[in-house]
Amino acid sequence: MKVLTIVIGIVMCMISAWLALWSPTLNAIDFPYWSAAPVFCSGVVGCFFLGFCPRPYPGRTLACHYHVTKLISISTTSISIVASAVVLTCCITHLVYLQSASCSPHDKLNTTCVCSLVNTTSIVFNQSYHYEDFTCEEVDCFLKGVIATSLVLNILAIVLEAMYLCVHWITSRKYVYSKVPLTETAQVQER
Repeated sequence: MKVLTIVIGIVMCMISAWLALWSPTLNAIDFPYWSAAPVFCSGVVGCFFLGFCPRPYPGRTLACHYHVTKLISISTTSISIVASAVVLTCCITHLVYLQSASCSPHDKLNTTCVCSLVNTTSIVFNQSYHYEDFTCEEVDCFLKGVIATSLVLNILAIVLEAMYLCVHWITSRKYVYSKVPLTETAQVQER
């Protein structure tokens, strides 16, 4: 589960870096790196916790590093869930804007693209947005695809991280039954 989280974090970092190099004038809120680094760090800390911290069992006293690492793992997971939810909200908002906006000039390949909302007054969206590094065809195909990919990756990150937190919650409430030592008189009376 955490290995997949690391892979998702790496893919989101690569998408962000590629998008930042390809279109540096895009708003900072539209890049998925806001959640990429927390998801990656959460995956690394979770793998460290699962791989190197011993499992508790009856009769074993756990050292301080177990509890500290578990706390750090839960904290980074919670931070990555919040970051992914924020980026997910931004992705949904941007996709809704691109679906409802009219972009022009649509037939020219070497010009920038201006997308504007048609006949609506919106509090959430700007009336027009100028994509300086994209043509309208690239906005329709490439940018929508990148934002949709980021949306799917953030949904996957939220689901995986929430499952990880649920596993932590379930294992912390698990009852451990241990053998109760009996005296010889109790064993004799039992027979």
